[in-house]
Amino acid sequence: MAPLIPLIVAVCLGLVGVLVWVAVPPGVWHDDGAYLLLGKSLADGEGLRYSQVPGSPPGAKFPPLYPLFLALLWRVAPEAVGQGSLASLFNVLFVASSGGLFVAYLRWLDFSWRSAVATTALLWLLPDLWRLALVPLSEPLFLVTLVAALWTGSRLEVRPTWRSLGGFLAAFAVAYYTRTMGLAVGLAVPVALLMRGRRVWAFRSAAGAALIIAPWMFWSSRAAAAIPPPLRDTLGPYVGWLADQAGGEGGSFGVLVTRLIALAGQIVGLLFPGAGGWAAVLFGVLGGGVFFAGVRRLSVLTWTPILTAALLIGMLWLWPYQEIRLTMPLIPILGMILVAGFRPEAERLTHGILIHGARPNRGGLLVGALGLGWIVWLGSVSVMGLGGGRHVEPLRVRELMLARAVPAIYERVPPNGVVGAPEMWAGLALHTGRRVAPSARFRPAADGPIWGTPQEQFAVWAVSGIEYVVLENAGLVHQQALDELDARCPGAVQLQASWAGGMLVRLDWDEACRARVVPGS
Repeated sequence: MAPLIPLIVAVCLGLVGVLVWVAVPPGVWHDDGAYLLLGKSLADGEGLRYSQVPGSPPGAKFPPLYPLFLALLWRVAPEAVGQGSLASLFNVLFVASSGGLFVAYLRWLDFSWRSAVATTALLWLLPDLWRLALVPLSEPLFLVTLVAALWTGSRLEVRPTWRSLGGFLAAFAVAYYTRTMGLAVGLAVPVALLMRGRRVWAFRSAAGAALIIAPWMFWSSRAAAAIPPPLRDTLGPYVGWLADQAGGEGGSFGVLVTRLIALAGQIVGLLFPGAGGWAAVLFGVLGGGVFFAGVRRLSVLTWTPILTAALLIGMLWLWPYQEIRLTMPLIPILGMILVAGFRPEAERLTHGILIHGARPNRGGLLVGALGLGWIVWLGSVSVMGLGGGRHVEPLRVRELMLARAVPAIYERVPPNGVVGAPEMWAGLALHTGRRVAPSARFRPAADGPIWGTPQEQFAVWAVSGIEYVVLENAGLVHQQALDELDARCPGAVQLQASWAGGMLVRLDWDEACRARVVPGS
């Protein structure tokens, strides 16, 4: 019966996924629409590029594995993929599979079956995790590959052989080519081997990981040259963009401290929901103490998940744009280490050893009781959140924005027109068939607005050939640029349609106007 427990957990999580699943149109999150456009281009034989964007720039931002998976779905059932339903149902399967695999990994880490199942259920019921499964995003597949890479990396660290090295490199390759964040486990395992004194195997694993990393790094950096500079924020590779964002004000001491505090608050908010103010600080301090106890206990067997968590935290800290979506692959690892910090004491309480076995000290009793209380607290909040649809609410807001823009584009934009939007551009291509382009910059660490100054937006519109612009969020992104364009070139901005929270405008600017607002255009 025991070997079937991971499978049973995966099936149960799959049933949870089916119960909380709702249909969400693709393109509501930005990246989900971009993934589908890349998959469609691959399915149509046009390569890894945005063929719906003028100039067909290469898709140098996202590693190719998830777009390739979506390309297969496009070939098999294009209608279901275009609606987003088929890809999201597969994401439910990926989340469920990753949970089953995580149970097996925890058992390998000497967790009891009961503790392994309880830990996985606790961390896999988070509403923010299931939100990612409702739209075509790569995180669910990445979670499967990350757990596999952690497990094979730990096995290599404990007992290095050529076979275990091959297993780890295969798992790491799949994780890295799903999301570049997988780089963390590729760096963690060689360091873990060094800490065990296995220098030869550390070198071998590092060399193998470097060979895996190099092709994508080389191709994406070369492909960046084919992407117009104003579009590299949104369509270009991460490396150059991250280096640019980390320089100047974005890499200052004050910004880094603020970003670290925000990241810590985000992690505490996910693991201790509802805690705010000084309560969040208290829970953070208590959780930190238990966390370091878990580090001490887990490190006896393996350093791989600990180092991977540290590297992921470092990546998120340096990342200029923080959101819960990027943090979610880290949370199961942190939760596992946190549980390891109180697991022995909690197991003594739940197994009744206080009566029939060794009596723990008062400190052990307190740690075990607090740990069990945290499990009940987080589990209850997660179940109520899923039951109340908290995982769907942010998507519904964005779905409404998209649903209002699509009819206006059908009515006002000719079939060969080019439509720009800050976030929904890829979704507009999926739902209207028009050519599209991102209409704003993405500069979260810049001195000015995250979406770029008016002059920078003019450059984006000019190089993309954008003829129509969708204003999202009541014109927050483009209103200043459009007001300036209309002032400098009267009549260049023509309102085509409006709806609650948005508008569609046509850019009627001639060459003389472009020369004035975009020097060198």
